[in-house]
This record gives sequence, structure tokens and C-alpha cells, in this order.
Amino acid sequence: MQIFAITTIIISFLAIIRNKNNYIILLLTLELLLIGICLIFLESSLILDDINGIISTIYLLTLGAIESAIGLTILIMYKKKNI
Repeated sequence: MQIFAITTIIISFLAIIRNKNNYIILLLTLELLLIGICLIFLESSLILDDINGIISTIYLLTLGAIESAIGLTILIMYKKKNI
């Protein structure tokens, strides 16, 4: 699972570098980056038998969902205002 998490982080970094003008894809790749980081936290907390990693993962996933919702709302409002 750690190989999958590292692959998602690398893909998200490459997508962030490549798509600087498309803000929707940028938000989605930031969400993908957070998911990769959460997978690493989750796996290391399961290996070390520690609850703090699981709590941190839940917090990061909640933070990522809030960030995506607020960002997409701002983009929709901006597009409606400019059209």
C-alpha cells in the first residue's frame, strides 16, 4: 500500500506542476495529495499500533473535503460573476 501512496503523491506533484492554469484540476490534485499522505499515515499507524495516526488521518480527510468544497464554491461564484 505504501507504493500506491507514494505513486499518488508523485502523480499529484506532477499534475500540480503541469496544470497551473486549470484551478479545478489543481484542487483535485491537492485532494489526491492529501489522500496519499493519509494513506501513509494510516499504514504507519497500523504498523506501529498507534491510534494517533488514525486520528490524524480522519482529521486530514475532513480538512481535505472542506478545502475542496470551499474551493469549488469560490470557483463557481467567480465563474458566475464573470459570465
